[in-house]
Amino acid sequence: IANHHEKEKGNESWKIIEDKIEYIHAQEEEIGPLVFRIIFHLILQQLSTRRVHNSSYEETHLHE
Repeated sequence: IANHHEKEKGNESWKIIEDKIEYIHAQEEEIGPLVFRIIFHLILQQLSTRRVHNSSYEETHLHE
């Protein structure tokens, strides 16, 4: 049951991301494919850097 709860917590942030992506998809026709691609890339970049930051923080915290 605890594992299921952890998954739910992880899915919350993905839900926010999915909502953002859906919103951008809705805007895509108005803003154009090039701008869409740039925004999409920025979101993915933001996600990966946040994940890297979290894991490196945990490692340095444990070594102290």
